[in-house]
Amino acid sequence: MTNTISFLVSNVVKTLSVSASLTLLLNNDQLANSITIVDTLEDIGANGTVVNSRTIGDVEVNISTRNNRDLFANTYFDNSISAFGGANSQINTPLNPGNVSGSRFISTGVTGNFNDSFDQVNPITFSFSEPILGFGLTTIDLLEAGVTSNNFLTLSVFDASNNLIDSQTRTGPQGTTGLDLYWFISSENANIFSAILSGNVVANTAGYGIDDLVVVADDSTESIPESSNLIGIVFVTLLGLASWTYSGRDK
Repeated sequence: MTNTISFLVSNVVKTLSVSASLTLLLNNDQLANSITIVDTLEDIGANGTVVNSRTIGDVEVNISTRNNRDLFANTYFDNSISAFGGANSQINTPLNPGNVSGSRFISTGVTGNFNDSFDQVNPITFSFSEPILGFGLTTIDLLEAGVTSNNFLTLSVFDASNNLIDSQTRTGPQGTTGLDLYWFISSENANIFSAILSGNVVANTAGYGIDDLVVVADDSTESIPESSNLIGIVFVTLLGLASWTYSGRDK
């Protein structure tokens, strides 16, 4: 079962720092009928295990890439499979380890294997088995120092007819190597059927990681996932807004 962590909105605890830093842009009506679940990816198996789908609550999330490269399981601070260079020249090391959950992440990028770097597999598509209210994730080591002002990343969400609902874009270098960036987009209705992470990054150098997949689902049809890491039900939290730059809803 997917590892999940959630929070009671009346008693928010910073058990998972990425959740405490997410801005979930939902209105009061949506709050009353939604559940937010963070898939921490801690149960993805041994390094190198293919991870092209996840079950988050009742939502099946399928992940695909432009060149059909598989995403695989990896471990922070473990260089047995090098997904990205990381902070202080340490392989697979996020800049701020406290901003990502646990020790596991997924990636196609292998340092030195340019066929699997982000620029080769971009865009990465997330498809949902049922319509959802919001989706987010954390990227590691993309848009780091050294990229040009022409480099950018965009997370876009689409409805069942592939019409764009909304997008969030960051442009140019956002920080030093191992940088973690939080992404989240919501809709006024439960009509998000897919999300695409795309952009332009430095060619043949863009190792990366993806962690902490966030799904906001319609609580009226959602069953609560069974998990040893399940702490509560998350509705919506606005915390840590000052700690990160949100450039969302840029078209």
